[in-house]
Amino acid sequence: MVTKELLDYIRNAAISGRDFATIKEEMLANGWEDGDINSALKECNMDIAAQKQGEIATTMTYSEVVVGEGFEKTPTNQGPKVLIVEDDRLLRETMVRKFLSKGFRVKSAIDYEESMDVLHEEKPDIILLDLILPGEKNGFSILSHLKTDNRMKTVPVIVLSNLGQQNDIDKAKMLGAVGFMIKANYSLNEIVEKVDGVLNERPAVFKALG
Repeated sequence: MVTKELLDYIRNAAISGRDFATIKEEMLANGWEDGDINSALKECNMDIAAQKQGEIATTMTYSEVVVGEGFEKTPTNQGPKVLIVEDDRLLRETMVRKFLSKGFRVKSAIDYEESMDVLHEEKPDIILLDLILPGEKNGFSILSHLKTDNRMKTVPVIVLSNLGQQNDIDKAKMLGAVGFMIKANYSLNEIVEKVDGVLNERPAVFKALG
């Protein structure tokens, strides 16, 4: 039986960056049944195909989005364009698959430089932004850039981060974010719902969602 506890465990493990094999091994050691684990992984949009060297092997029609090639979409996807800025590979790929499955067109970036490349090529409808990124510039740097970019400053940004101090929330708001979500507090379905809510709400009003 797939329980909320099981789904929460998978979500938190993915956010922490543990690979598929490690997550499944931990769950089996904690007493969950193999069938329940596989069902829960499917529900979380994590593929359960054979694993190679600890990395996710997928049988889904999905490839990592390449900068400069437009927003990744399935043949039926004509929905809003979302840019996901997240350096954790497992979480990023899981989120990309989830949004594709919900009809969004999706592109991803792992740091400031890739984000700028994506934004130079195409304007997204919304951005999901982690704050802690590799390199000298972080998510706040991206927010600062967007605030001064006449072409991009109207694009709503939801911060999705494990940072949750009030000063981080206040700074994100000051720099133009329309929402702030703490990763560990939300399922993938809830994140999609929040994105839908922001896209359907004009003008956007800042919400500390986490």
